[in-house]
Amino acid sequence: FSRQGKNEEAIRALMKGHDIRPNDLRILDGLVKAHSSLGRVGKAVHLLEEILEEEPYNRDILYLLIDCHIDSQNAAGAEKAVLKLVELEPANYPKLLDLIRIYLNADDADSAARILTMSSEYLLAAGQGDECKRWITEILERDPMHLSALRLLARYCSWVKDERAYAIALDRLSDAARPSGNVDDERYALAHLVAVRPFESKYAERLKAINEEHGFEAQDIDTELIKAQFSSDVKRLADDEKVAASVVEDKGFMTAADLFEQKLESHMTGTVRDGEAGVLDAIEANSNPSDVESADPDTGHAGDTKLQEEIDSISYYIENNYRELAEKAIDALSKEFGDRPEVAELEKRLASMPGVHVTAHSIGIQEIRSEFGLEDSETVADDDFETHYQTGVAYQEMGLLEQAIREFQDAIVGAAPNDGTRRFFSCANLLGHCFLQNGMAHFAVTWFSRALETPDLSDDEQQGLWYELALAHEADGDTANAAKYYEKVYAENVNFRDVADRVKNLVVSH
Repeated sequence: FSRQGKNEEAIRALMKGHDIRPNDLRILDGLVKAHSSLGRVGKAVHLLEEILEEEPYNRDILYLLIDCHIDSQNAAGAEKAVLKLVELEPANYPKLLDLIRIYLNADDADSAARILTMSSEYLLAAGQGDECKRWITEILERDPMHLSALRLLARYCSWVKDERAYAIALDRLSDAARPSGNVDDERYALAHLVAVRPFESKYAERLKAINEEHGFEAQDIDTELIKAQFSSDVKRLADDEKVAASVVEDKGFMTAADLFEQKLESHMTGTVRDGEAGVLDAIEANSNPSDVESADPDTGHAGDTKLQEEIDSISYYIENNYRELAEKAIDALSKEFGDRPEVAELEKRLASMPGVHVTAHSIGIQEIRSEFGLEDSETVADDDFETHYQTGVAYQEMGLLEQAIREFQDAIVGAAPNDGTRRFFSCANLLGHCFLQNGMAHFAVTWFSRALETPDLSDDEQQGLWYELALAHEADGDTANAAKYYEKVYAENVNFRDVADRVKNLVVSH
């Protein structure tokens, strides 16, 4: 009927199927398309919202509802559904970008900027800074004085460590805030301009005038910290992170030796810093860099300056709890300068640092880890495992599923179900979730099944794995095995998530 354009007949046929299997995605998708063709998107939306009242965490229904709203350019409805979906799975943040386009099409720059503010951190963390800048630019092209967009522009310029662009963005924010009477934005912009442009007295004078007029106390701004983010040391840190990202992309993991090798390669191609030429020559000749004469033929001052610069940089990492960056930098420094008392002192300071690990976002993956007891896993001394595992958690939170899968696979290599730790269980479970989120249900079945090999699982853990296995089988089109595992959960805990409805639907379909 649909192919023949007979949408009314198609709806009547599909509704008969819907009465039998109310949550069947193909039936619901057909109903949405048929109603949309007839210009009755509201009926499709009402149908999907009724299902969501019973199953508020049904991601598939949310996807359909979002598409419904987007097709009909219903920004408010789409926003409500997208925010619920992102709350369930932060990896779905790209859906927020569809909302920005809808709002811009409706000439609603305020709402577009609000949604971009929500998604900007995801975009920047995922390496999509250009995408973020593109949306900021489009909003400002429509309204050059838009305060929220100018705030985002300043944030972006700070992220890419472009001090000149940052100052220009702050100056624009200050100019836009003044006529609109937005004192908070103007004070913020001026205070930071005083830090990055201390010799331009107009900013300090205007800030003083505002404070006196409104009775504000002078803002306590850490000028050194603001300036530090644009220093050469921090820029070099950003370059190191880019190198690390490229190696992780190619190999699935990163070692200090990898970073050092990549940095050397970049120097060999002509980007050698002052004082390093002699050191690099020594490395090429397999000699001790500390035995090589400084690039300065008279005093050796350049080599000492270089060492002090590196020490200052590493001290900054340690003071700000950048443990992994400090470790990499100390390792490279040791290779470059050999055994020096200064290097030993840095290693001592590093050893006294409290352990700092990447933590997951408070929603999404954290709920998964809580349900399966992963946050209670015993501390593992294997640094290699911890590095890969925690990096995988961070990647999954950012929606970088391929990278997360690589990290978890590297982590699980040294683990076994019966090794007396929870490492295998944790990795296998999260691998299952990553593959399922990435549309590879067959592999998800494999890893959830392997997680069940772990001895002494609690009832909650076992039920959780059965449920995830059922989801994976259902996504893979294997409804028989899906029903089997749903029924296993149902037999032990009828209140587990939405298992009662899923059992009922699958039993009816068979």
